[in-house]
Amino acid sequence: MVRLGIGVFGLDKPETNALILETEIAQVKGLQAGEGVGYGNLEPKNKYRKIAILPIGYADGFDRGLGNGNWSIEIQGEMCPTVGNICMDMCMVDVSKIDAKEKQSAVLFGAKNSVNNMAKVIGTIPYEIISRLSPRIKRVYVKE
Repeated sequence: MVRLGIGVFGLDKPETNALILETEIAQVKGLQAGEGVGYGNLEPKNKYRKIAILPIGYADGFDRGLGNGNWSIEIQGEMCPTVGNICMDMCMVDVSKIDAKEKQSAVLFGAKNSVNNMAKVIGTIPYEIISRLSPRIKRVYVKE
């Protein structure tokens, strides 16, 4: 008998990536200079910004400690920082430097931003990150 454990996800080797968490942009909104984001109207800036709203939050397993610029999400190959707090069912990302549109892919962890790095940011282990992923997240299994 062999217990594969975390190795089945490719997380035992930081250079391996067999697990991707991806969602789509739900909305893109403009924020005027001085406007903040989310609960508490956080992170007001002195310039116009474009904010993408993603339909994933802490109820899905996307940890609250990843908000307020502590994590970046890959959109169109660019790393876009989180803004404001992670909400129960959504999070916000600054997409000012790209031409983001609704329905575009947003990779929360994958090749450019690994589960191992995410675990370091919030002070935990990779297995805790993946075990928190809610059953409401659709799983897609790919066989090579």
